[in-house]
Formats: sequence, structure tokens, C-alpha cells
Amino acid sequence: MSRVALLMLCACAAAQVRRDVPAGPVDGPTAKQLVADGARLVDVRAPDYYAKGHIEGAINIPWQQIEVRAEEIGPITTPIVLYCRTGQGAANAYATLTRIGYRRVYVLGSYLNWGEGAPAPTPLPAATTMPQDACPAGPPR
Repeated sequence: MSRVALLMLCACAAAQVRRDVPAGPVDGPTAKQLVADGARLVDVRAPDYYAKGHIEGAINIPWQQIEVRAEEIGPITTPIVLYCRTGQGAANAYATLTRIGYRRVYVLGSYLNWGEGAPAPTPLPAATTMPQDACPAGPPR
């Protein structure tokens, strides 16, 4: 086999994302391997949080826009790794993407699960409080 043919064969093999990883939640090392194998890495936080720091190579599509911007990810056969700050946005994006036909969707959850190479934690938005009389069940006991 010629050297060029061997290099092309290696490049094609490297572009194949593992199919033995079931869709759904994954840990940091698995997410890194999926991305190294060609999965799209999607940060589903708001653009201002993405701008403050994100995992290298990630594209930014806020989870609220994931359905209307899905074409930016690729066809429904595209493997995708999702993350956000807390994991809730990634879970929401997962639900939307699987509902519209994507099947190879993996949820890292928080970018902190990425491990080495993850951005520094960003502060969570301040919690809002409701007046105690706004809750129909009354104040907590």
C-alpha cells in the first residue's frame, strides 16, 4: 500500500466517531474521545457566558435556539456532545435534538465535567426569591 493511501485510510478511520457509546449522559474522558473522533461539541449557554470562556473547538448555540439552528450542527446523523454550566441547558437541548430526529446526542452536562482544558467556572446567575405569600402552599415549614 502506498504511503498516501495509508495516510488516507488512517484519516478516514480517525473521522469515524465511536458507535459503541450509547446516546445520553457521558463523562469527561468519553466526551473528549467522542470529540476527538469527530463529534460536534456544542456549548448551549448564552453567548455572553460562552464569550467568557468555553471548551476549545465548541460552537455556541443557546439551548433555547437549538431547534431553529440545528442545521449549524449538521445532518441528523451528526454525533453531538452538549454542555452548559449546570447541565440543565444541555438536558433541554438533548430533549429537543432527539425529538427532531438526532440520535447520536451525548450530554456532558456541566463543562466542569470536561476536566483539563475546561474554562474556569463562571458565577451562576443570582437566584431570585419569591415573596412568601406568592406561594400557594404558603411558607416553607
